[in-house]
Amino acid sequence: MNQEMDPNESIPWVCSVCGAKFSTDHGGICEKCSRPVCLSHLFVVEESSEKDPIPSRRVYQIEDTLQLVGSIRKESKNKTKLTFLCAECVRGLK
Repeated sequence: MNQEMDPNESIPWVCSVCGAKFSTDHGGICEKCSRPVCLSHLFVVEESSEKDPIPSRRVYQIEDTLQLVGSIRKESKNKTKLTFLCAECVRGLK
């Protein structure tokens, strides 16, 4: 995943999981450990905010920037809470 960066681009982020360099629109910050993470290692934990006795939780990987934007839009429309986590923090979920 170590792609060449445009020299005119600002300083790239470095993924805390794999060490790949990425621009700000190809990754994010893990909400648990606050480290930068590329899209390849960024996961979404989607939790239903419905008043169910057993809350539903879905974990999925972000595949591209469009899916990332779509997830954020979905959160605002539906009654769901999204948490963006790196691969290492997702493994620690119970």
